[in-house]
This record gives sequence, structure tokens and C-alpha cells, in this order.
Amino acid sequence: MFASIGLLKALRPNPKGRADSGKAPLRLESMPVSGFTGRPLSMVKIGATSICAAPGRLYMQNHGGWADWTGPGGRGRISAVLRSDDYGRSRRSIAKGLPSDFGFPIVVHPHDADTVYVMPLEPMTRSCPGGAPAVWRSENGGESWSRLARGLPKKQSYFTVLRDAMDIDRLKAPALYFGTTTGQLWIGREGGEQWDCLFDSLPPIHNVKVGVV
Repeated sequence: MFASIGLLKALRPNPKGRADSGKAPLRLESMPVSGFTGRPLSMVKIGATSICAAPGRLYMQNHGGWADWTGPGGRGRISAVLRSDDYGRSRRSIAKGLPSDFGFPIVVHPHDADTVYVMPLEPMTRSCPGGAPAVWRSENGGESWSRLARGLPKKQSYFTVLRDAMDIDRLKAPALYFGTTTGQLWIGREGGEQWDCLFDSLPPIHNVKVGVV
């Protein structure tokens, strides 16, 4: 089965109009591409992070600027992977077992609030630990983690995945997608068990959104 992928390629000058911010005239340029992925027709659009997984359940990948927070839950660490079960009034770290508690994206399985995915990064370089990228999955709400890297580069890969650059579809056996600052778009089939690079020469990717159509 074929998949149609809509790719938000770049922001380019638009002489006929201005962006909402008023800072620069821009337009969004899309690049449709079709290819065999073995999945139903899907659309991936490329373009902070807390996720509501179930009533009261929140997951958060914090990556800085939180030390001065004075709202619900009080102050916390600059970076952390966190879980709340009371709508954010309190939170606890679920980073034990991860190579780093710094990172940007976090996504939750669409049918299981206990299954959550993160992509840890080195805090100093904001790149993959050891040059070997991997998505990490917890199937028990953050109590333990497993590394998902089959098909991903094993060394010398120092890209960054930004906070809006990873998403998951809503199929029964969902796939994950992430885009990199070095222009690769990856798909992780069967919940990230097997990774394949869909595109490898795009502009830096800041945002990935998936919709099954």
C-alpha cells in the first residue's frame, strides 16, 4: 500500500502577503511525495513539550528555563523527564534508565497511556548520545525504559530532534516519525521496532505532524 507524504519544505518570501507575526512576508511551500511504506495512506507535515495521556496524567520533557517557575508543582530541575497523575499539581521524575534526562520531543501511544516515547540528547551538544541515535520507550508509565534503534545509524550521527519534530500515528499498531536538523525524515514501524529513513536530503526539520487519511 502506498503512502502520500506532504512535506513542509521551507518558509519562503511571499511578496503578496505577510506572516501573522508581521516580521517577514512568508509562505509555506509543500512538497508532496509518494512512496511505498507498507502502511495505509498517511500524511506527514514537517514545519514544548508536555503531553496529556489520560485524565490527570501528564508527561513532560523539560529542556530548560524551568528553574524560576513558580506555578503548580513548584520549582524543578532545568531538564527532566516528568510524570504527573494529578493534572500537573505535582510531578516526579521518570528519567531513571535513560542515558540523559535532557531532550526535546515526547509522545504517547494513542491507545495506551502507559506507553511513552522520548529521544534523549546530550545537554551540552543537543545531539545524540555517543553519536548513536535512539528512541526510548516505556510501557509502564516511565518505570523502566527500552532502547529502540534497529535501523538507525550506529555511530557518528550527531543530529538534533527538536521538540515538535516527533509524532505518532493513530493506527492499531502505530508508527513513529521524527525529523532531524540535518534533514532526515525517519519512520519507526510497529511502535519504533524498525526504523527506516524516508528522506535524507531535506532542509532542517522543525516540525512533524502525522494524520491518517
